[in-house]
Amino acid sequence: MKRKLISKIIALSIVGTVSATIYPTRAFAAWTKDNQNNYYYTQGNSKLTGWNKINGSTYYFDEDGIMKTGWIKIDSSWYYLDNSGVLKRGWIYYNNNWYYSDASGVMQTGIIKIVGSTYIFTSNGIMQTGHAIINGTFYTLDNSGAVVSNSTPSANKQFDEYGKCVLDSGNSTSNIDAPNESKYNEEIVDQSKSDEDPNEGRKFKVTFKDSINGKDIEDKTVKYGRSIKLDEQDKDGYKFVEWNTMSSGKGKSYDSGDNVKIRSDLTLYAIWKQETDTKSVTSISISGDSQVEVGKKIQLSADILPSDATNTKVKWSVTNNGGSATIDNDGILTGATTGKVTVTATAADGSGLSSSKDVNIVAQKTLVTSITIGGDSVAITQDGGTLDIRTLLSVLPENASDKEVSWSVSKVAENTGDAIGNATISDSGVLTALGNGTVKVIATAKDGSGITGSKFVHISNQTVKLTSMAVRGKDNLKVVNVGDSTHNYSLQMYADLVPTNADISSTEWSVKDSTTSGSTMTGKAMINSSGVLTGTSPGTVTVAAKVTTKSGDVITGSQEINVVQLVTSIDVIGRSVTDQTTSSSITTNGGTLQMEATATPTNANTKDVTWSVVENDAKGTTTDKATISKSGILTATKNGEVLVQATATDGSGVVGSKVITISNQLIKVSKLTIDGLDNVEIGSDTISSPITLKMTAVTTPQVVSDNSVEWSVKEMSSSGPVDTDKATINQNGLLTAKSPGKVVIIVKAKDGSNTIATKEVEIIRKVESLVVLGANSSKKVATNGQLQMNAFVLPSDAKDQTVKWLVVQATTDEINNNSSKLTLNPGLASIEESTGILTGIANGEVKVIAISNYDNSIKGQLLVDVVVPVTSIQVQSSSQVITAGEQLQMSADGLSDATDKVVTWSIQGISGDTGQVSINNNTGELTTTSNITQKTVVTVIATAHDGFGACGTATITINPKKTT
Repeated sequence: MKRKLISKIIALSIVGTVSATIYPTRAFAAWTKDNQNNYYYTQGNSKLTGWNKINGSTYYFDEDGIMKTGWIKIDSSWYYLDNSGVLKRGWIYYNNNWYYSDASGVMQTGIIKIVGSTYIFTSNGIMQTGHAIINGTFYTLDNSGAVVSNSTPSANKQFDEYGKCVLDSGNSTSNIDAPNESKYNEEIVDQSKSDEDPNEGRKFKVTFKDSINGKDIEDKTVKYGRSIKLDEQDKDGYKFVEWNTMSSGKGKSYDSGDNVKIRSDLTLYAIWKQETDTKSVTSISISGDSQVEVGKKIQLSADILPSDATNTKVKWSVTNNGGSATIDNDGILTGATTGKVTVTATAADGSGLSSSKDVNIVAQKTLVTSITIGGDSVAITQDGGTLDIRTLLSVLPENASDKEVSWSVSKVAENTGDAIGNATISDSGVLTALGNGTVKVIATAKDGSGITGSKFVHISNQTVKLTSMAVRGKDNLKVVNVGDSTHNYSLQMYADLVPTNADISSTEWSVKDSTTSGSTMTGKAMINSSGVLTGTSPGTVTVAAKVTTKSGDVITGSQEINVVQLVTSIDVIGRSVTDQTTSSSITTNGGTLQMEATATPTNANTKDVTWSVVENDAKGTTTDKATISKSGILTATKNGEVLVQATATDGSGVVGSKVITISNQLIKVSKLTIDGLDNVEIGSDTISSPITLKMTAVTTPQVVSDNSVEWSVKEMSSSGPVDTDKATINQNGLLTAKSPGKVVIIVKAKDGSNTIATKEVEIIRKVESLVVLGANSSKKVATNGQLQMNAFVLPSDAKDQTVKWLVVQATTDEINNNSSKLTLNPGLASIEESTGILTGIANGEVKVIAISNYDNSIKGQLLVDVVVPVTSIQVQSSSQVITAGEQLQMSADGLSDATDKVVTWSIQGISGDTGQVSINNNTGELTTTSNITQKTVVTVIATAHDGFGACGTATITINPKKTT
């Protein structure tokens, strides 16, 4: 591809002279490539070196100007440059491993917190997954590498979402040739010029992977700057969700159908959700305005059902139907030309479900800018007069799209001290006077501009006219009780006027009742001039009010009132249920009486009563001696006297009562509780040394007719209590524990009340002894090595199997409960108190002690040797080649610092007559027979006796004897 330089070298020849003037070349910048496919960037006549920012991306060029790719190390920091040479920051996926580089592109190692999650990276920068052990602590990591354990290791550094280090607990590297330093922030602009993209021809790899198994789905090669359309994927049992730059789904996401412009190598992962967990969209409805002006925007929303659908995203589109508009991915519609458009929201879950809405694109409005109501002094002076305010109205500008206004009137004074008037205004702006004073008329533009105009109107010469009247009883009651010599019942009647300040001259009250000619009323009552109504006979009456105004107008109103007769007294008796005779006592256990109430007078509107029973103590104390039903059946429960009450339900408050005497009642158990310990300890021998626990049944009330109970013991299962062999209980409540576990003690009253109580008791197997062993029965640990100590708690079903670990001097004879008297961690070894991991420090013998957390008097111990291990062995001999029939003494070097310097010798045949070669396991003397007929090669192996796995080898060649 040819490129034209913006600046050219222009040479002007001067005819007739011996000199020529050459104009200097202006600097330019452009990519170049040699025949070995190395890329350079030339600025002026020089190739760039080091870090440089070009067109927004950072590159590194070596001392020869060659653009670098892949991993590079500068000073003590590593950087990664993709195949296009661009410096990568943030998460980097390389060779099936994840790495992380900060905002400067520096690869990170160690324990790092990134946007709230903690990750662990090896010294090579590889993110770890699965699990990790740091300083003896085990941590669990999920598939994305984040630590998900209950505890989290302390991070050396913390980075925000932009890769910027916000906390560094260590020493940051200084003087690194980093690409974010200010001297590299002056961006170089590619000044090469072409009819196509200046980077056209450079190709990059786009890799599509499965986020679940990491396998490649497809690879594509795309030219720089070109776009690639992302397709939806299929996978049995899964629903495709999106494409993402990270397999965890925490990177940049893309929907299927998106077009992605390629400027460097790119890896995208298909993110899935199991079909069993997916919910498809079943309904879409579009909400929002149905009209928008040209050049204006409206927000449309898609309401998705169900709301918990797996994928609630939608794809917006617009179809022009006379008008035109555009819509973005967030549903914001922008009007372009007038007319109608159809907006469609399509479910992004692949279901194909969609919904549409028509929107009208209208021309931009010219809004109202001012409203005025003219006139110097506007007034209404006639009684009930009107004024058309429209004649005073002015709306500007004249070309306003909508000059319509809405009218309202506010009752406010124009000046302090002015009377406030009253008026109404119609939708067409006609004001009608109602009361003297001033009112404020307000006109509000209907075009949404919010513009208003107002005018005070002075109203005079108005009279207050009575428009309506309503008759009611006090508190809106429509009932009055019949009065008598004892109860002076009455009801105050009112005539409510509209308006309340109407000028009236008189109010006349009257009653139409059963004595009124032609009346259908059934009751009787009388009313005085003040409107106080008194009932004289039950039934209905009509109360009427006649109001006369000062102007002579008359208005009437009425209200029907119900006159009721209340109960004045109630007589209560008891009657035998069996023979219907009257009685005031119950003499049989659990016996009953039918209580009866007779209310007077006989013409009382309501004679119903409610029944209750209390103590006969003049206080109405709640009783437990008897109960009474809604129908008046009294049932005895305890001996004594009770007061049976019948209360009138008509609101009169009248109560009748009767004293009933109760005898011969049995006192049953109403409640049981079990008194005893919640747990009991047993040893391994429960036959010769049985353990018992006493249970006691406590009754409520304390004194009952029959306090005998029945004891049993069960074990709880998913289906309820079942028989158990963990314990037995006798009928005296003595529990005998047999094996560990939880049992349920059950006690049942035998008095026929069927009262039951339960109590859970735990039988605990106590710890009796401890046995301490090293892992694989080992009794030694290497210096700087570790040995897992194990404590076997006996018996094996003891409840508390936990121990605390100590390491002391080997000469310690007695294990004292007071650990401060022991020489702990005596410089030869240390042990983690909770985990039992023993760490060797120096050569010697120590005693490892396990103390039961259940009972610290129970201990176990083991003597452990701390040894200096053999770390390497060099196998030596006087020769590496011998002749058949000869012996060769092997020796092992490198054992001088080891505690155990013994090695075991062995050989491994490589080729030839290896069966004719042997070695003494103890001395290392290699022996060959004269029967070897061909060149034979063996490996001599010296293995350290200390068991830590060190070994050394040497290769020996045995030649056959020469024949003469």
